[in-house]
Amino acid sequence: MATDFKETILRELETLRLADLYRKQTFPARAYEAAQETLKGISGPITKPEDTKGLEGVGAKIQLKIQEIITTGSLKAATEAKRELPIEAFQALLGVHGVGPVKARDLIDGGITTIEGLRKASEGNSKLLTAAQKLGVKHYEDSLMRIPREEMKEHEDTILPGLSEEFTGTIVGSYRRGALTSGDIDVLLTLPDSMAKKDQGALFLQMIDLFKEVGYIADALSSGPTKFLGYCQIEGKPVRRLDLLMIPKAEYACAILYFTGSQQFNVAFRSYALTKGYTLNEHRLEATKEGVPAVPAFNTEKDIFDFLGLQFVEPTMRRDGRDVKTLV
Repeated sequence: MATDFKETILRELETLRLADLYRKQTFPARAYEAAQETLKGISGPITKPEDTKGLEGVGAKIQLKIQEIITTGSLKAATEAKRELPIEAFQALLGVHGVGPVKARDLIDGGITTIEGLRKASEGNSKLLTAAQKLGVKHYEDSLMRIPREEMKEHEDTILPGLSEEFTGTIVGSYRRGALTSGDIDVLLTLPDSMAKKDQGALFLQMIDLFKEVGYIADALSSGPTKFLGYCQIEGKPVRRLDLLMIPKAEYACAILYFTGSQQFNVAFRSYALTKGYTLNEHRLEATKEGVPAVPAFNTEKDIFDFLGLQFVEPTMRRDGRDVKTLV
């Protein structure tokens, strides 16, 4: 059986992405991130260079690196980066919620290279970390663990039935795409437009309080009348990241499309919309050219596909740009 190099390729490209971030080379780092997203979307193994040739986000330079990995089993540039830079420490610190590249470099420059070292240092210096970063350290080990799909279903069965009947809610992201594991729990919520904004906010905050009372919400990073970012937990399971976001009813279809992903599918979808004279984001579809048909109200994702003349793609099939297809 031919060797599958996918995990090795992803690991070596991640090392180069981290090295570029450490060196403050943002754009090359984004290129590696885009390539990784595409490669993760490949359902089968990567056994030869031809398996990745011509893929969106995998340019000629990255293709040469993939060829080197498949030929030699490693990537010289990644090996050198690990020798020259504190990649392991940088990666660990970036895993703390709220810690970006600048903060991670500052911590390393200050002699902090491990999570345990960060815990000890923050105990002796209350100003070292923000409140959000302190929670990130508190739940660091749990945050590294992927959430199995069966547990995601438990969260869905906890959140959605716990909403008052006025809400419409959907768990988006990789869970909606049918992934076997997820990184966190992202929930989009909406309320009828007939309800006053003040009443909507009050109902949202009431929902948050209820989840806290029953012990589901463990910690809050931030909380307001339209957004909650924090941590939740099902009894006996690890603590998980939870984002609850209120979306205006008129924006709900665009928001679900955007937050479902995948990233490569979204990029291709937005690019196609531009060719038709429209710009698309998580809020709305807007005309960018004169003379194109006016944008109607969208009740569902399918309405957006239909308006742009695209084949509707089920969430589980939104892998990359190749899945954005025009109507025959």
